[in-house]
Amino acid sequence: MSSVSIFFNSFHIFQGFLGLSMNGWILVIIMVSLSGAAFFIYYGAKRNGQFDDVEGIKYRMLFEEEEEWEYHD
Repeated sequence: MSSVSIFFNSFHIFQGFLGLSMNGWILVIIMVSLSGAAFFIYYGAKRNGQFDDVEGIKYRMLFEEEEEWEYHD
């Protein structure tokens, strides 16, 4: 038996688990990680109140406010 056939026979164990190859499992792990990260970013923004006033932000530029710029020399 050559070393090439031994490699492919040992690689065969990765191709049978739930019908996915090794590349498929890597893709699944990456997609679950990215989805989890996106969920935690959304949860953190929701918890900090980022989505509380979605309509008022577009009218904020119409209100005149005094600028409180003080320059100290």
